[in-house]
Order: sequence, then C-alpha cells, then structure tokens
Amino acid sequence: MEKPPESLYHYTSPGGIIGIITSEKIWATNIRYLNDFKELVEASDIALTLLSDFIQDTDYSDLKELLIEMREKVGTTASRYYVCSFSEDKDSLSQWRAYCPPTGGYALGIPSAQLSLLAQESNWYFVKCVYDESLSRKIIKEIIESFLNEYRKIVKKHQSEDIPELNSKVVSNFQLYIAKIGGVIKNKAFEREEEWRLISPAIVESDRSIKFRVGKSGVIPYFEFPLITAENPNWTNLSNTSLKLTVGPNPQPDAEAKLAAQYLLTRYLDISSGIVHSAIPYRSW
Repeated sequence: MEKPPESLYHYTSPGGIIGIITSEKIWATNIRYLNDFKELVEASDIALTLLSDFIQDTDYSDLKELLIEMREKVGTTASRYYVCSFSEDKDSLSQWRAYCPPTGGYALGIPSAQLSLLAQESNWYFVKCVYDESLSRKIIKEIIESFLNEYRKIVKKHQSEDIPELNSKVVSNFQLYIAKIGGVIKNKAFEREEEWRLISPAIVESDRSIKFRVGKSGVIPYFEFPLITAENPNWTNLSNTSLKLTVGPNPQPDAEAKLAAQYLLTRYLDISSGIVHSAIPYRSW
C-alpha cells in the first residue's frame, strides 16, 4: 500500500525510448524472461516452506489434503504474467549497467499518478517490490491463511459442495495469486533498484495481444501496455508532475546528447523541458 514518488523511471535503450515516445506504449515482459533468474523462485520457495508448516500444524489438520495439493502445484502458472519495471532513482549506475546498452541509454520519468490510474483501468497490479524476507514471509502467510479461511466458510455454508472440485478451484486460484506475488517479491541483492512494477492479470498463451521480440539468446514474449487511453489521456503531465528524461552516460558530448533527446520530446510530445544528463562519471565504451 506504499505510495509511489511523483515520478518513476523506466531505463531503456535508444531504440526503446524512441518506441515508447512514438507509440505511447511501454513493453511488459513475460515474467520468466526478466533479468533476475530467481524472479519466480523467491515467492514459490517461501510458499513451499509455509505450506509444509501448515500441513504439520494441528489447527489445519482438516485441510491437510487441500494443503498438500496447494504445495504440489506451487509455481505452475507463473508464465501467464507480464511485468514492466520502474525505479525511484532517476540516475542509477546499476540500472544503466543492467538495462541499457554500453553506448548509452535513457531513464524516462513518468508521473506515477498516471501509472496508477492506468493500472486501475486495465486491472493491472501497480506495486513496489518487496526485498525483505521476513515481510515476504508475512505476506505469503497471510495469503495462505486467507485462502484457507475462505475455503472453510464455503464448506461450512454449502455442506453438499463437491469437495474435489472445490479443492481444484482453490488450488488453481492460489497458484495464480502466488505467481502474481512472485512478480513483487525479489532477492535482497536487488534492493538498491527501488523498483516498482506494473503486473498484468493472467494472460493465456493463446492471447493474440502477446507479441515477440528478439532477446540475447532467443525469442522473448511481451505485452504492450498503453500509456494513454481515452479515460486517462495525460501521461506526460498529471497532478503537477510532468514527464522527465535522464540521458545516460554515452560517448556523445553532454550538450549534443541532451539536445537530441529534446528534439525527440518536442517533436512527438511538445515537451522541451525536464531533460537532464546523468551525473555519474561512468564509461563503458
């Protein structure tokens, strides 16, 4: 429930910034193809441990069969979620290194109020990542307990309920929820990124809105998230927060790099201010 800062920054390549500005869309990558290779494992590992604890707990002995099914299916539906990442930091060395090419990139600062409104409109999840293990355990434990409590209410109210069918439904919904939470819970090593995320609802593999791009070692599925809609048209200026842009370290002289970025924003968005150059003395070319 933490409130985001006024602007959140998306780090990208020169080609990426041109694509975002000209199309007014941003790409959300399938969660299995993000940089952190343990992206899906953190939440699943915690869920497995906690479910085992619940199975051993006598207070939940009547739910043992359901809990075993929940544990067996953890992590099976994660590939249906798509994620777009943002940072609170407009000039981060680790972000320049991780998400931009060696010859330069950009950090586009979008009003977080607009991202929040778009998420609500599209039924996406907009949330800050969690890096603290104890908090992660608390979150997942509460999720498990909420599913079990709801299950008990249903069984108590509808004695004739088909238990195997109900179990299957609960297990399926639980896996979807844990998979979504998996996009929020990250390893502590990534804490300095101060990351916020847009996370999609579950998108089935046959959805024709899914597109594909070339990755370093193969094809990567992604989903285009619109930054402007008829209901929320102000993606460059909202709540007294305007679009911002940080030009990353690159071989061009600072003045020329900044001027080229200004041309781009003026040409497509009629914006000529809010552009700064990275203050980090980093060279990778």
